[in-house]
Amino acid sequence: MHLMKSETFNINLVNVGKSITAAAGDTLFKALHDANIFIPTVCGGKGFCGKCKVKVFSGNKSSLTDSEKKKLSSDEVAEGWRMSCQAVVESDMDIELPDDTKNVRLYTAEVIALGMVCRETRRVRLRLLAPAEMEYLPGAFILLDIPPAAGSRLALSRAYSIATPPSSVNEIELNVKHVPEGKGSGFVHDVLKPGDKVTFSAPYSGYPRSSDENELICVAGGSGISPVLSILRHLKETESRRKIKFFFGVRTCDDLQYISELRTLEKSMHAFEFFSVVEFPGENTSKDTIAGRVTDAVIRSVEDASGCSAYLCGSQGLLEACRTILLERGISEDDIFYDQFF
Repeated sequence: MHLMKSETFNINLVNVGKSITAAAGDTLFKALHDANIFIPTVCGGKGFCGKCKVKVFSGNKSSLTDSEKKKLSSDEVAEGWRMSCQAVVESDMDIELPDDTKNVRLYTAEVIALGMVCRETRRVRLRLLAPAEMEYLPGAFILLDIPPAAGSRLALSRAYSIATPPSSVNEIELNVKHVPEGKGSGFVHDVLKPGDKVTFSAPYSGYPRSSDENELICVAGGSGISPVLSILRHLKETESRRKIKFFFGVRTCDDLQYISELRTLEKSMHAFEFFSVVEFPGENTSKDTIAGRVTDAVIRSVEDASGCSAYLCGSQGLLEACRTILLERGISEDDIFYDQFF
């Protein structure tokens, strides 16, 4: 099918009660974002994470991509679900947005503090300007808008987890690890300065089961600590008596962060155990730090996970390894919550 670049189509959002106009050849993700309708993504619309799903009732002409075949179940395909970053606008369409996107809005914020929390990770504190407050679940993330590079018109967005608890409605903190040649982390580490204004869409996702009473097992690697900090800070504020184990794994001691706060939480919270794990420890490794892989620490310290819940945040490899370990120890698949990095 040959489409003219100037051709436009109507996208009817059936569960929102509005329509938008989209240019032929655009992805649904781009069309929705251009209309300030925000769909969650962790990979920035690259087709890796599978979080940007929408239900297409009519007008679905483009074939499923390889990414969609990997991320969508056969039942989802049969029901009309597509990944919005993969589905191309080729005609008028009727679609349905996920329910958890209805409260996502565009925010403007001021950078009020910046600082390195470890060798590669920069903490960013933002004060919301408009709207001035935001409601979110512990462990939620934002999509920070990254200005286009010189000579490019392409604006980007990158997903960063909120480290503050939901009680902090007008200020939030992010922890951004520097990634070589990363456009998002390069902007945060090399360009951003106090007083700058940024925009982002939020809130996305979050951990909806923080008020459960069963034991919670958290595992995070590197900057995956942010959503776990949000959850722990929230549970501390609400005086939760929930039993919690948190395994934080890094490669070297230079990658450790928030250790003092976590040790304080370990002493002050009702039943919180913190395991700091370094894969390649040096001579100055603390006596409280475990040498080795974080998965080995989980194996040694969790004998029975039946009846527990788990919150896992990190790379795909880490998540898959921890999932296998916990399932072998009796946890239910439905009680494992994933936050994967890309």
